Formats: sequence, C-alpha cells, structure tokens
Amino acid sequence: ARTQAVVGDVVKLAIDANHIHMFDPETELSILGVPQFNFITAVLSEKDGALSAKFGNNVIKFAEGSAKTLTNPELANGEVLLGIKPESVYIAADQSEDFVMDAEVDFVEDAEVYKNVYLKIDGKRGLFAIRIAPDVAISGKAKVKLGVKVEEIVFFDPATGARASSALEVPVYNQFEGEVGVITK
Repeated sequence: ARTQAVVGDVVKLAIDANHIHMFDPETELSILGVPQFNFITAVLSEKDGALSAKFGNNVIKFAEGSAKTLTNPELANGEVLLGIKPESVYIAADQSEDFVMDAEVDFVEDAEVYKNVYLKIDGKRGLFAIRIAPDVAISGKAKVKLGVKVEEIVFFDPATGARASSALEVPVYNQFEGEVGVITK
C-alpha cells in the first residue's frame, strides 16, 4: 500500500474538523503523512546574482550567487514555485538565523509519535504542513512563527512542474565517470 501521495496522483479526500484523510482510490487504503514538498507560488527577482522571492507579505532573500542554481535563467524574473520540505520548516522563536514568516495553525493531526501541523500562509488555506514532536503544545487557530531553512528551498517551474534548481547548489543530476559492467548469474 502507498504511504504517500505525490503531485499528479489521484486521491480521495475526506475532511473533518481536525484531519485530512487521503485515500488511494483503487485500494481505499489511507495515505499517511505530510507532503514531500510544500509549494508556494512566488515571484522571483534577481539583482547582482542574488535571488529574492516575494509571496504575500513575505520576501525571502537568497545567498549571493543563488541565480546560478536556476536551470532555466528565464525564471529569474518571473513566477516560480518554491518547494519547501516539511523538515526544512520549524516553529521558531521571534528571532532566528533562518527566514521567519507568520502562519496560522489550521489543524493538528496527532499521529502519537509525532504531530502533523497543517498551516495557513498569508491567510490562505492549503496543504502547507510540517511535522513536530508529540510533546509540543499547539492547537488550531494558533498564530505561530515558522523558521524556514532558506538554503534548502528548491525552485520548480510553474508551467511544467519540473525542478528548476537544486538546493545548496548541488547539481540537479549527479554525474559520474567510469566503466559500466554487467554481472549475470
């Protein structure tokens, strides 16, 4: 059985006051967990090789040279999808070395060994989710500060859905040189 859904999958949703339940339409089995990426539509701009992304009232500034991570330079001054992994986001104190943005807790799903927290960003309901420890006290409608590890954000082309950058300036594809051999038994 599947344990997660990815962009493009067809799923059934059941929503109650505290949970979103995703079901595989073929097997009717529940799909658990938070998404692999949270997606936010933003407008990129580039100045002197550094990118910044604006969405709602938020502006994320990326490191010098960040424009080099784009696989499609045309996206440097246009719309992009920011791919933010749930593990790259945490509930932050007012001060943090990472980018901090305001969010509102939409609802909390208690999975006993952790909690999935679904959030509203800029007042918009969506599937922006993070996973936190089970002992963290948090409830629906709470206002929170989210710390985002900017160096782990990945850009996606909104027209194709294809990855348009790599996090930490790692190449999109690993390249190796060497000989290929075949082993048969």
